[in-house]
Amino acid sequence: MKKKTLAAAMSLGMAFGAAQVQADSLLFPFYQTGNGVWTFLTLHTDLASVTHYIWNYDDLTTPATECIHEDAFGLMTPLDLVQQTVAHPSLSGLDLPAAFGDASVANYSLVSPAQGFMMVSDQIALESTIRGQAIVFDSNNNLLTAYKGLNNPGSTAIGTWNSIFTSKNSFDMTWYPTSVVATSWYVLVTGVGMDNIFNWAGQATLFNVIGFVFDRDENPRSGNVLRPITCHAVIDRTDIMTAAQLAHSVNGGYVWEGVAPNLVTGATGALMTKIETAPGIGTAQSLENAFPNLPY
Repeated sequence: MKKKTLAAAMSLGMAFGAAQVQADSLLFPFYQTGNGVWTFLTLHTDLASVTHYIWNYDDLTTPATECIHEDAFGLMTPLDLVQQTVAHPSLSGLDLPAAFGDASVANYSLVSPAQGFMMVSDQIALESTIRGQAIVFDSNNNLLTAYKGLNNPGSTAIGTWNSIFTSKNSFDMTWYPTSVVATSWYVLVTGVGMDNIFNWAGQATLFNVIGFVFDRDENPRSGNVLRPITCHAVIDRTDIMTAAQLAHSVNGGYVWEGVAPNLVTGATGALMTKIETAPGIGTAQSLENAFPNLPY
């Protein structure tokens, strides 16, 4: 396939998208850009296709928790490999496709600094035709983390992330002593309709499944705090525990936290990305352990 222009990719993508709503897609449940943070994306597809990028983000220049929809189209050749930044090169300061002679057409988010989630589709109604990986590099906190793009093998509908691989209903949440490590969680509500052009508005409520928080020596302390979330949110222990539970588990602990989705909004569960920062060492990110321990 000869090299296409970005304008041609956009016009072809819009026509393709209007004619076809089935695709094989990847969910990247957390990305961040700007202020010394970059997210890099690797994509590989089996067949030539228009690619559809969808970002849902919070603009980090504002205090509001948002979930703003942004999308764009690109092109990939057969058995193609695309490596790119998530933010546009004019914002990221990098342009991997140009630097390495990639003839495909990548596309980029035009908002930075931002954080949120993204989906990438190859617009082919066949399962397992696209795969990918995200790498988040935070130069401020010495953070380098990588994870694979998640797939929903049960559907080729764009925006459907309701399988056990991408929509969990409870989590084994753990943390280190707070004097050593600061812990927070990026919680993404998942379900059906996450490609909504009017912004994903799935709603879910976090709750304590058994009504106890345990300290690191398995001693329980009762209480239940409800935490409603629309689309996504960054939370910490103060969002899901009483004052007594916070004091009780300050040296580390465990809580079995449930997710009650509002099915009317299209939500079926959630994903959690745990963010742990140790002063003088840096930051780590990882998907929080789901309960029960089903396949990811």
